[in-house]
Amino acid sequence: MVLDAATRRNLELTQSQLEGSRAKSLVHILDKTITPLGGRKLRNWLDQPLLDIERIRGRHQAAPSLAAMHSCEAIARRLRGVARISSV
Repeated sequence: MVLDAATRRNLELTQSQLEGSRAKSLVHILDKTITPLGGRKLRNWLDQPLLDIERIRGRHQAAPSLAAMHSCEAIARRLRGVARISSV
């Protein structure tokens, strides 16, 4: 789904209307990502939401599968390492 600039602005997806900053935007509230790549992916998903129900279900089913394979903390430790490597 393509959201035009006015719609994205009114929904305050990435920037609040009153302050013009990222604070108090939806992405600021939701973003618990560890890497810059994860943050960019989240913003992209908010800016261009899916319409295909099968792809939506796929995303919903992927998270528990990943969590079942590893502890969340183990995943976070590995992702923190990726962030350090990519900033060199």
